[in-house]
Amino acid sequence: MVPVLLTTLAFSVGVSILLTPGVIRLAHAFGVLDIPNERKIHSKPTPRLGGLAVAGSCAVALTLVVLLFPDTVPLQWFLSTQGLTLFGCSLIVLVLGVLDDRFVLSAHTKFLVQLVVATAAWAGGLRISMVSSLFGVGSVGLELLSYPATVLWLVGMMNAVNLIDGLDGLAAGIGAIAATSICAVSIGRGEIIPLIISVALAGSLFGFLRWNFHPARIFLGDSGSLLVGFLLGSVSLLGSAKGATVFAVGVPVLAFGVPLADMFLSVLRRMVRVCMSTAENGLSFRAIIRAVAHPDRDHIHHRMLGLGIGQRDAVIILYGVSVLLGIGAFSMSVLGTGSSPAFFVGAALAMTIGIRRLKYDELTLLRNGVLLRLWRIARLESKTIQVIVDTALLGVTYAIAYTLIGSPSGKVPMGTILLTTVIQLAIFWSSGMYRISLKEAGMRDALKLTKVAAFAAIAPALIEAVALHGVTFGLVSKTLLDFFLIVTFVQITRFSYHLATMLAVESSDDMQRVLLYGAGPGGVGALQYILAHPESKKIPIGFLDDDAALEGKSIHGFPVFGGHWRAQRIIRKHGVNQILLATEAIPPMVLTRLRRACRDHRISLTQLRTTYELVVPAGPVITGRAIPKHVPVEHGSFEGGLENLVSIPAK
Repeated sequence: MVPVLLTTLAFSVGVSILLTPGVIRLAHAFGVLDIPNERKIHSKPTPRLGGLAVAGSCAVALTLVVLLFPDTVPLQWFLSTQGLTLFGCSLIVLVLGVLDDRFVLSAHTKFLVQLVVATAAWAGGLRISMVSSLFGVGSVGLELLSYPATVLWLVGMMNAVNLIDGLDGLAAGIGAIAATSICAVSIGRGEIIPLIISVALAGSLFGFLRWNFHPARIFLGDSGSLLVGFLLGSVSLLGSAKGATVFAVGVPVLAFGVPLADMFLSVLRRMVRVCMSTAENGLSFRAIIRAVAHPDRDHIHHRMLGLGIGQRDAVIILYGVSVLLGIGAFSMSVLGTGSSPAFFVGAALAMTIGIRRLKYDELTLLRNGVLLRLWRIARLESKTIQVIVDTALLGVTYAIAYTLIGSPSGKVPMGTILLTTVIQLAIFWSSGMYRISLKEAGMRDALKLTKVAAFAAIAPALIEAVALHGVTFGLVSKTLLDFFLIVTFVQITRFSYHLATMLAVESSDDMQRVLLYGAGPGGVGALQYILAHPESKKIPIGFLDDDAALEGKSIHGFPVFGGHWRAQRIIRKHGVNQILLATEAIPPMVLTRLRRACRDHRISLTQLRTTYELVVPAGPVITGRAIPKHVPVEHGSFEGGLENLVSIPAK
């Protein structure tokens, strides 16, 4: 086996190094150049078409290895349905990329062809048919979901590598590292075909880096990035009789962590951005698609450059992250699926810390008010949306409960999940859960939902008990877990508006960061007024209050920092633009100190004058007198007037 691997590697690296200069001349001859613009990093026209060099060296290496080692690398597989599908689809992807490099195709055209290629791959046997539990206690046969899962994986991989291709050598290097990870996993599993193909791909990319590393003389282009993404995604699906076992344990997800993370972040932040700009006027599916497909300079590598990291250093850092993830993927494949949670939790924590350093402000979904804006879209109150969300949640919760506890055979049939979801959804519908307004849901609705969730968990269990002619401990445990998950997830959706209202602080460039002095009724009223009126252009930061008993407490999610003597430090730490006095009973000494703090930091000090207007039902107008006891008071409305005590423009 070692001679086969070394021969494949040598041929792929050598042919790639020798072939790439010819591709560079070809790109110049036909004018296939990447022209610099405001979104590009490079400063001079650079050839594209790198996919031709990678594809050519891969094809030559595989052909020679098949001819030299027919007993080890059987030609029969390459002529089988899977083999012909893999290379036929790869050829289509390569042609698509070459055309895009030359003529710049529209995003819709490329996406449509990618869907066709992924569909053809699924039809040819390159598919995800079973997903193992991350906890190593079972697996789920996807059945009808095999097609969308396969298409999502292949299309996602193609676009993930394409999006990460923004710095010299970045996509090629990460692709080579990911292919090497697949090599290591394939060796451990004794899978020859994925091993040989991944070695050829890794060698071709390593050879291509000779011309692609900074300063690059040629780029991968779409011809290379789409091809590399498709090959990596496809090879990870090979070599298992059960279908995509490697994928099922999450090895490729870790090995391809950097491009997948960048793709996920790109889609998420672009969707958030369009939601922030158009949520109040209504969103359209077309607007979201356009926003997601629109390129920008906010990828991970762009953010690293913005932090002052050099291009070479940024690429090397991302190489290091990919190597660590590849080692984790290989370790997980060796230790088995039981180790998956530890690896995924560790990788997720590390990536979260790293991404936070990149300061994606639009991803602070709770604090920037995006969720609150989304709730203003009227169609989110529709029963159709609620049913779709509940269908997904009920299916997921039952699958988790079944996988963890209720599957003695280790397999969760999709038919069981679908049937249970239909039963539970019918219970939700018949109980009147969809007549509740999400914005007006209260404690009674929470109690009602708990009762409905209990019935929804018990009903399928009773049917299963009748079918099994008895009640088992596993059945009871699964029912209890399903009930707990339903209550947790569905309650979150029903009360997400209230949670978003408590936590959201909508912001824009012209908004003022306000520190409230006084955490009593006046301060609470001022806070509620600010949160309910975004047009006031104020962001509440928290409270100052001289009552020592309130220090460290939280009011509607906003902290009480302490007394007025902390004003200087809080202003500096939180970038406060204004102190709002929410109480009129302020000792002169305190007022003097607050004035001094505001002058020192050149911010305004404003007195809030509050009035409460009692609103009564329609009827005789009552003026100048006390309201008779028999006239019920509906509610009080808060009104505020501002009186500037220190009016100094903020910095």
